[in-house]
Amino acid sequence: MSHRTLPVSLLDFTVAQARQLAPSSSRSAHHPHIPRADGAAHTMLFRRKAHALALRAKPVVRGGYLHPLVPAPPQPKKRAAARRFIGERDGRPTGVSTGVLRRRSPAPPPLLTRLQDRVEALVAQPLDEVTSASSLPPLRLHPASDRPAVVQTDAPQEAHPHFDEPALRALYADLLAHPEDDVAGEAPRAVAAPPEDWKDVLAGLARRTALVAVPTTHAVPTAPVASAGAPSLAARLASRQAAPPGLVRDAEDDAAGALPFLSSEKTHHVVLGRVTDMVRALEGARRAAGDASASASASAPVALLSPREWDALVYSCIEEGDLEAAEHALDLLRRSGSEVVERLINGVADVYARAGNVPAIEAFFDKFVQENRTERQRDLHIKAHLKSPSPEYNVHSALAVLHNYEGLALLPPMQSYTRCITALFSSRSAQCSAQAWDLFAHMRYVAHPTPDRLLYALMIRACAGTGYWHSAHAAEPARALDLWTEMTQDARHAPSVGTYNAVILACARTREYALDAFRLAKEMLDAHRDAHGRARMQPDRATFAALLVAAKTCGDLPRARWILAEMLSFAERARESGSAAEAALDEKIMMHVFHAYASYVTPFRRGETKIVDAKPVAAVAESDDTSVGEAAVSGKGRAVEELPQMNGKGRFSVTPPQTHAEVLAEARTLFERIVEDTSRGRPDGPGAPPGAFAHVTIDTPLLNSYLSVHYAHGPLEDARRLFHELFPRTGVERSLRTYVEALECCARAAPGHERGVARAFADEVWTAAGDALLGETGAARLVERAFAAMIRVSTLYVRPYALARSQTRKLTPSCVSSADDLDGALALVRRFVAAHPPGAVGAPRPKPAMRASRTALFAARPVVRLTSASEVPDDGVPPLLTFRDLELLHHRLVAAGAARGATVGYLKWVCKTYEGALRRRRDLTIRA
Repeated sequence: MSHRTLPVSLLDFTVAQARQLAPSSSRSAHHPHIPRADGAAHTMLFRRKAHALALRAKPVVRGGYLHPLVPAPPQPKKRAAARRFIGERDGRPTGVSTGVLRRRSPAPPPLLTRLQDRVEALVAQPLDEVTSASSLPPLRLHPASDRPAVVQTDAPQEAHPHFDEPALRALYADLLAHPEDDVAGEAPRAVAAPPEDWKDVLAGLARRTALVAVPTTHAVPTAPVASAGAPSLAARLASRQAAPPGLVRDAEDDAAGALPFLSSEKTHHVVLGRVTDMVRALEGARRAAGDASASASASAPVALLSPREWDALVYSCIEEGDLEAAEHALDLLRRSGSEVVERLINGVADVYARAGNVPAIEAFFDKFVQENRTERQRDLHIKAHLKSPSPEYNVHSALAVLHNYEGLALLPPMQSYTRCITALFSSRSAQCSAQAWDLFAHMRYVAHPTPDRLLYALMIRACAGTGYWHSAHAAEPARALDLWTEMTQDARHAPSVGTYNAVILACARTREYALDAFRLAKEMLDAHRDAHGRARMQPDRATFAALLVAAKTCGDLPRARWILAEMLSFAERARESGSAAEAALDEKIMMHVFHAYASYVTPFRRGETKIVDAKPVAAVAESDDTSVGEAAVSGKGRAVEELPQMNGKGRFSVTPPQTHAEVLAEARTLFERIVEDTSRGRPDGPGAPPGAFAHVTIDTPLLNSYLSVHYAHGPLEDARRLFHELFPRTGVERSLRTYVEALECCARAAPGHERGVARAFADEVWTAAGDALLGETGAARLVERAFAAMIRVSTLYVRPYALARSQTRKLTPSCVSSADDLDGALALVRRFVAAHPPGAVGAPRPKPAMRASRTALFAARPVVRLTSASEVPDDGVPPLLTFRDLELLHHRLVAAGAARGATVGYLKWVCKTYEGALRRRRDLTIRA
């Protein structure tokens, strides 16, 4: 037996016709507001039967259709239970009755009966005939005797529609299509967009105002006026009231008639002058009419210009940077009786805020904002403090304004808190960073409990720190992951590429969480793909840079090489498609790549290799195999051998480098390619593609990272030669970090001949650094590292004659003092103490007012804090020496015997004095 389906729309159409045909309009005689019961009962009866007809079958329902209709077996009728009625009211019988009350439905009207028959007839028809609009016969309400019989057939019917391959592909492509990017939480536009045709509107306004006859009160020449002889409206009104013509112009108008900032060479100035004359004539007419006591806002507004013309006039002044003229235009708009809209006020105020002109924006708000300032205006006020070049206005004054608005119950928008937090993190101060976290907690407690996506990304990025081990801004990956979970799970913010980059970088800067960085990157690429396999979020340069940081933190050179190859392929695809390369290589990317080469530990060490098939060394030297070459191994295992050459195309092998020489070869090839592409630049020919490293700028950090590869894998003689040749060749100046890293490389020299080379190299670096180590005030930790490295080099250095004696016999303790340069090391210690006395370490910096912890009812500081005074690191400590820096020198002095007893005591005094000063500084900072 075949199953038929009935469209829902057809059933609804039939029920609607039943409602129209039912005699529901007839009213009861006793209660006219109630419809007669028979029409409503017939309609309800038909609806019940229709629904019963639709819900009779049990098979599974397809979307948009009812159940298949199957005839139900007849049910036996049950007699109704007997009921008793007592009493009689309104003509109804009273007393006890044992009769059976049967509910009898009234006979349905013929029209409803025919509609029901029509529904049953439609059920019997095939599906294609029912759903086809062209095959539906006209609705004929035939009598019940002509009901068509229900035709049952065993022909198989298709239960589901058929979808071909293109339809299925289109369906899944639509289901998996990437939604529009969620822009909620992003910063709004700084200035409202002006009308696209504002220049045309301004030109039309200039032509129209040139035809208006008004008395000119300024020196701006205008076009000839057509009706110059006609009296003005103010003059006619004054003459009608028998007032002298002098009432139209008074002394105040004459004094303010000259506008020195107007120029006849600019269109908006000419229009502004004409509108000024029109407004003054209007004011004169009001005074002549006896409305002098009424203000412009109380008088009837006069539309001198249309709203689009006012917008065009104000935006033309803003585009020209003529803020004085813009303020004058807004003043004319207000004097004409019209309302000054907020977008025009915000447009002028935004220009003041971007320029950082705090006095001008405050005077502007006092003049044009009569009521409480809106959220956008509060944000612009705070923005002006942050952008101000004056030392009087800075992030501290911006925080004071922000907390002042909170005290007035005018909460600033979330964007204002984001601006202040960004400024605090940008100051590179531990106190300001702690204040930023406290302001973040304060905002969630006072104003905005749920941060937006932009603020979450900012706080997660702050957890990444600066990346330097000696910096007070250390990475906090656990906190970053907590904020990430809160943003994605609790706040339900869709992550963006920026938030992924922030959390990846926070995890990449610690070895324990470096693998989480790669996991998050894989999640970003695989979690949101469409039907064609395209990822919703494509990695950019910041994503690859964060992954390179993770690779160099773990010393994973294979992954660093793979990331570099992926960036080159991204750039190649972007060049072929003609789009902008978002992942183009730059100097920061290559700096991370060279750092990965420097931190890489080679798996093969020639000195630890066991030779199975021994051959004479002379035979190896005389062989024709140039890939082996002459090999010599230093004491640290760094191979001094001939560098193998790359293949003709300059490509690297699939396997990572196995020896120090291969690492140096790849690093040297990369650097030479960078120099070649940057010197060539972009070719002038339209068809010639630029080099892969054309966007790389050779700067000091890039050269320092390239030198670090030679410090870690090459011989010290080559590093010394490269140090003197590299910077003059590229024309880049050395930095303090350049000298510090060179000195630390010399301090790690292996015993033997290399220490002599290290001492000579260290003397050259120390002389080239000069007074930079003593005059540097913002890099205290670098100064400490430089002195500690030089003291170690002087302590480890052995004079040549002592080295020759050590080859014949063992040195006695009395010979150690004469062999080592202990006096030079002690001289460096005394020089450091004189330049950085311990007393300077014990004097802490004054605590800023924003970090005050004293209880106050009202103060410009957060209500709640996330960091206490003991948890904030002190990044203002002057340079100092600890026992760890002088430990080797102390051991050598103790080994020298009694002759060095006084110097040992001096060394202990230096260490303990700095230690006590540091402890005293910490106690004073906590109690402040």
